Amino acid sequence: MSPLETSPDPVFGLAAAREAAAHWGYGDDAALELLCVSENATYLVRDGRSDEPAVLRLNRPGYHGHEALASELAWTADLRASRVVCTPRWLATAAGEPVARLTPTGAAGPARHAVLFGYAHGEHPADVSGPAGAALVEIGELAARLHAHSRSWRKPAWFHRFSWDLTGALGDGAGTPGRWGDWRAGYPAAERERLEAAETQLRQALSGYGYAPERYGLIHADLRAANLLVSGAATGSRVTVIDFDDCGYAWFLYDLAASVSFREHQPELPDLISGWLEGYRGADPADPIGSADLAVIPALVMLRRLQLQAWSSSHADTEMVRSLGPEFAAQTVEVAERYLSSGWLCGL
Repeated sequence: MSPLETSPDPVFGLAAAREAAAHWGYGDDAALELLCVSENATYLVRDGRSDEPAVLRLNRPGYHGHEALASELAWTADLRASRVVCTPRWLATAAGEPVARLTPTGAAGPARHAVLFGYAHGEHPADVSGPAGAALVEIGELAARLHAHSRSWRKPAWFHRFSWDLTGALGDGAGTPGRWGDWRAGYPAAERERLEAAETQLRQALSGYGYAPERYGLIHADLRAANLLVSGAATGSRVTVIDFDDCGYAWFLYDLAASVSFREHQPELPDLISGWLEGYRGADPADPIGSADLAVIPALVMLRRLQLQAWSSSHADTEMVRSLGPEFAAQTVEVAERYLSSGWLCGL
């Protein structure tokens, strides 16, 4: 038995997964295997109806409403139909709905939802032979295609996704935290002071950069190697983009910052960013990245790192956060010190 086959959280536990799977006609004899618990819980579902398993996502209550989840699926379906990128197909419930509504936990509990996807084959680029920089070139190419589609796509009238603006990412600056929590948790005063200086500086940079539509729009917002699957590498690779759960409105170059998540402190960061920019420019020469765009990249990388620090504090019980180790918080301070220096990431 895999150690991930059960979850201690009843919202994400086996009983909840069986309740959700029943909306797609799965019985009690279906095999359910928990793959991971992060923002949501993901289960592999198998029964005798198909040779291929399906992937069940139990959404974290309170993170998205029904309309926002349907909006995510509308975008991924159009990306797939338009052949912009390959995305997993979502599967309708037995009632023909894209999103299953589950029983709330308690009379006043938040709404609960689940989505079922077809199984996507492949390996993450980090698991495929080749230099790490090559994966960033490919991610840059994918980002350019996604952004071009985002700018031209006519969204349904009911379309709704949240924003990763400064308030959504970091909070309002007056005590209300960002969507992933407060990065300050656990930091002593001296370290918190340096991180607050970095936050002040990035807020100024991004406020000055602005929210013009050529700079800010609907993006994946978590476009990194862990959310790509590469299949058929020997005969011409096919890349599937997965996990649009965080897709929303943000600066387009936030997708660059997301692509180097958890690696902001590493010495190869400039090379990774350069690879992403190479792929992006090559895929869409009509979407030039100018000097103002390049100048704001350090602020976006710092923004993402503070968000990840907040996420690691608010999700400390997950396997992913435990794998980061206690040094992650100290490395975030190192990133802030580099950001506050004038030469960080210069020459991109």
